[in-house]
Amino acid sequence: MRALLSTISREYMNRPLNPKELADIEIAVNEIYGKRGITKDVDSLYESKSGKLENGKYTIGKIKKNMPTFSDFQAALAKRESSKDLAEILVPFLKGKSLGMFDCQSTINAKDDIIAFDLSDIKDEFTKFYTTFVIITWLWQKFILLNKDKKKVLAVDESWMFLKYPESANFLETLSRRGRKYNTSLIVTSQFLDEFLAVDEGKAIIKGCSTTMLMKQSSGNLSEITKFFNLAKGTEDFLMSARPGECILNLNGNVTAIKFDITDFEKEFVTT
Repeated sequence: MRALLSTISREYMNRPLNPKELADIEIAVNEIYGKRGITKDVDSLYESKSGKLENGKYTIGKIKKNMPTFSDFQAALAKRESSKDLAEILVPFLKGKSLGMFDCQSTINAKDDIIAFDLSDIKDEFTKFYTTFVIITWLWQKFILLNKDKKKVLAVDESWMFLKYPESANFLETLSRRGRKYNTSLIVTSQFLDEFLAVDEGKAIIKGCSTTMLMKQSSGNLSEITKFFNLAKGTEDFLMSARPGECILNLNGNVTAIKFDITDFEKEFVTT
């Protein structure tokens, strides 16, 4: 919550959260969960009774409580004098407003075999960033933390968006480091490599990758790229003129130029 709200504050108020706001966030979160009797005890998530659920089914023994929503959090925050400005800029994120798509009870079954989040209709850059941030947080909680023994891959496209804000950059770096503990590999893809090389968190993410693929690059940042990846000077010409399917592959320190035959790959994919 702190990381997400800090990026919102930087986008809307052009500043990070101050210490009082950070404290108020913790107070507000504890308040809205406390009202529902939800503690660190897993059993506190349920009511010990039988009855009919909202989906029409019946249950015996336990009924899961409704979780607090973003509206509950914003209302609790608005009561804190030192966080009124923050609470005010969160209004667009409430249900029925332009960014209120997550202000509701979740209806997603995390045990489904395939879950798709379609972001194709989102054109605004910050809206796409906000949506991606929330979805990744959900994936971390529902899949990565709860399936420690299974091998998993978390792929983040357009990951350069997370490097724009210190808090979200730190969030992505934390995923790259902690993922190993939970048997998870992180794949980051971006057309803007210079965004990664401009901040320490971005450099740390790339250095933690066992495999990197460099495709065609602009001439403006080639010298910095070859220096960072310890590439030979001659690779600059290759990266400037690389065609579709051509790239520099760095696998655990072994560097080579390769070319993918897209046609053969598509045939193999269909056959498989």
